[in-house]
Amino acid sequence: MIAWHYTTRQNFRRILESGAILCARESARPGEKPVAWFSLNTKFEPTARKAVREHGVLRTLSVEETYRLGGGLARFGCPLRILKGGESLRKEASIGRQEWAALLSAGKGQGSRPSDWFGSIKPVSLSSVLKIEVMGDDMQWSEFRP
Repeated sequence: MIAWHYTTRQNFRRILESGAILCARESARPGEKPVAWFSLNTKFEPTARKAVREHGVLRTLSVEETYRLGGGLARFGCPLRILKGGESLRKEASIGRQEWAALLSAGKGQGSRPSDWFGSIKPVSLSSVLKIEVMGDDMQWSEFRP
């Protein structure tokens, strides 16, 4: 089974250059360990959409808007067996129960299924990646060819 790390093409280039999917430090609260997030969603993970502030109000972009703003979209497929999910991931990342509940609620509010979420508190080397795909202008995924 494959879990996907969804990202913009801008971040995609950085991942290729670094050789690893790095953990999301900006989303970790004090005392928590950053997580490299993955999803079992095979179309697109709703929580991977970007947000913008318009007239002082934060708005989550659609997949199409995220595609345009991010210069395209890409995803890295990793074997599920190297990742943790649910309570196991929460504990490993030292995420408090209240924070975890808020994260699950926010994800559901965006149309996500938290049971699809997996992650790693260590960078995931590209040598572990089984598939790399990019989204075309037709909003369909295809294999990445450098």
